[in-house]
Amino acid sequence: MAAKIKIRFGQPVGLHLTVEDREALLEMGVLGDDLHETIQKAPVSDQNVMFTLAELSLLSKTVAAAINHTKDRRLQKKLDRIIERIGRLVQTFEEGD
Repeated sequence: MAAKIKIRFGQPVGLHLTVEDREALLEMGVLGDDLHETIQKAPVSDQNVMFTLAELSLLSKTVAAAINHTKDRRLQKKLDRIIERIGRLVQTFEEGD
């Protein structure tokens, strides 16, 4: 396994989200105000939405819970792919001094 990239505590990293990904997340209706606002305010022209590692962890847990409560298979697959991307980011970066 490759060494993690050290970043400052609270430094945001970019999560690739398509317009469809963003719509799916926003339409879930379960995101907290901060996550909802971060996604909503990110420029559509930039497919990377900036989150801290703590926010990514919260987003991952929230999306996982939504997956467990939806019967829509297409939505489940889309949300699964988002969680996979979040996991790769969390495995890539490490907060440090």
